[in-house]
Amino acid sequence: MAFKDEAQKLNSKDRERLEDLLKRWQNKNNNAVKALIADQFLPLPEMKYLARRLVEISEGPKKDKVEEELNLPSFSWMQLKGGRVSPGSVPGRVGTFIPFVRLHNHLVTHYRSFFPGGAGIGNFIDELEQARHPGRLLTERGKGYENIRIQPDFALLRFYWSPDEHPVPLEQLLSTLARERGKYLGQRYKKSVLLIFDAISFSHEMYSGTGMGLHRPAWPDGMTKEDFELLPDVQGRFGLARVESGAGGMRAAEAICRSAYLPLSELAFCKVQY
Repeated sequence: MAFKDEAQKLNSKDRERLEDLLKRWQNKNNNAVKALIADQFLPLPEMKYLARRLVEISEGPKKDKVEEELNLPSFSWMQLKGGRVSPGSVPGRVGTFIPFVRLHNHLVTHYRSFFPGGAGIGNFIDELEQARHPGRLLTERGKGYENIRIQPDFALLRFYWSPDEHPVPLEQLLSTLARERGKYLGQRYKKSVLLIFDAISFSHEMYSGTGMGLHRPAWPDGMTKEDFELLPDVQGRFGLARVESGAGGMRAAEAICRSAYLPLSELAFCKVQY
């Protein structure tokens, strides 16, 4: 693995410091450390930086607060470096989900001219859920509704689909993922909004370094503790989430893109899950 390779290049004293730091960190966020060690997509210069930065942290006063010291939200310069997912690896539609409370707060904060004081958000989501073609509905309505995004423009969206030869229906996959994440986040986040988009939105050409298109998830793309539940796939095409549900569980392919490039005009399906 790339991180272990970079760690081996350190001198013996620095390696010892790094190993001690990782053990401390693992006790607080085991998934973050596992994901860092397993990462195969982050380019070597960035991985080299991380290995040496962690050594610096191990010598400072905040060695028990690694994520705070790393300041992960400032890692935008290291995001979307995992490489683009080939459009041929993606089915016709991909999906994501978001806790209802987070979507509600986002719309109140960033689209207050549409929903002053939060008024009308429930009806708006009901309309999307009942519409046969919600993206088309918003496009026909106009007035900017079709340009609404479900997260702030800088945020990374995680999209899923079934990578198996006999795929799990996308709505079922999203429902299971949302329930699993709801258990992790707590009762307040149990209610989720399932969203399916036409994958054609991700198939256009893109410029290197932009958030356009779907990308393989690398370690700096995990912005919160919950994101680190998902580890890279050894096939090196996209991320792979293990979903523990039912006999044997199921698998979900995972990729990311920048929220700014995905307006609701591309939405093909919406459902609220309680």
